[in-house]
Amino acid sequence: MAFLGRSGSSQLFRFRKNDELYVNMGKSALTSHLTDPREIEKIKRKRVKVYSSDHLHAKVYLFDKHLIVCSGNISISSQRRLIEAGLSTTEPNAIVAANGFFKFIQLHSQKVDQAFLNLCKRIYKSAHPPVYFGDSTDGRRGDALNRWWLRNTQEVDFLGEEKIFTEREEKKRAKRGYTCTTIRYPATSRSVKEMQQGDFLVEIYTDKKGRTEVYPPIPILWKYTRTVGHLRRTYIVLEEPQYEESFKKFKAFMTAQGLLRIGKNSNQEIRNVDVQQALLGFWLKN
Repeated sequence: MAFLGRSGSSQLFRFRKNDELYVNMGKSALTSHLTDPREIEKIKRKRVKVYSSDHLHAKVYLFDKHLIVCSGNISISSQRRLIEAGLSTTEPNAIVAANGFFKFIQLHSQKVDQAFLNLCKRIYKSAHPPVYFGDSTDGRRGDALNRWWLRNTQEVDFLGEEKIFTEREEKKRAKRGYTCTTIRYPATSRSVKEMQQGDFLVEIYTDKKGRTEVYPPIPILWKYTRTVGHLRRTYIVLEEPQYEESFKKFKAFMTAQGLLRIGKNSNQEIRNVDVQQALLGFWLKN
C-alpha cells in the first residue's frame, strides 16, 4: 500500500514471518504523517520484509492467490472514517500481473532496516529533515526509475587481454557478494552508450549451437569500455542468472499479452511499465 498510518495501524493486519510490505516512507509521506515509521518498526519485529518507495501510491494487496486492489491504506482512518472502494479477484492472469507489479516495486525500492527506520523517525518529527531520499548512494540515478533494455547476445570466448581484464572486474564485484558474468557489445551501439549502472537488462542469449534462451531482468552492476586491438568495445557486468526460459515460450507469452513484438535479434528499450511488469510476472509464474 502507499501509506501506513499511526495509532495502531500495525494491528489492522495479521502479518506473518516473511510477509512482504511495500510502503511509501519518502520525505513527503513522513513529514505529513501519512506513514508512521514507529508502526513500521512494530511490523518489522514480526520478521516482515519491508520495502520503501518514494513513488508508491497504489493500494494493492495479494494474499497467496487472492488479489485486492482498492483505495484504502492500512490506517484507522480508512477502516473507520473514510469511504473506500475496491475489487477482489482470484483470476490467474491478475495474480501473475500482481506478482510482476510487486517485483517491479521491489526493484525500485529501498529495503527498510533499523538504520533507515531511525532516520525516518527523526524525519517524522521534523519539518526540515537533514537528507532527502532522492540522493543516490548505490550508483543509480536518484529519483528517476531505471531504464529497461531487451538485447540479443551471442556466446563469445574471452581470450588473452580480454580474459584478464574481464576476470579482474568480475572479481571486484565478487568481493561484494556477487557471482558475476560479463557480456560484450560494440561500443558504437547507441543503446549500449545509453545503458547505465542500475538499468535492467533482459538478455536474449544464443549459444554456439544456435540455441536461444531468455534470462530474467537483471540489473547492470558495472559498465566499462576498452579498446582491444583496433576495436572499441563495451563490457557489461551482470549478476549470473539463476534460471532461463526458452525463447519460444517467452515469445508466446509476450505475444499472448499483446505487449511486445520481439525476435531473436531484438535490440530495444522497454519503456512501457505494463510490459516491464508483465515480464516480471512471467518469470515469477515460471
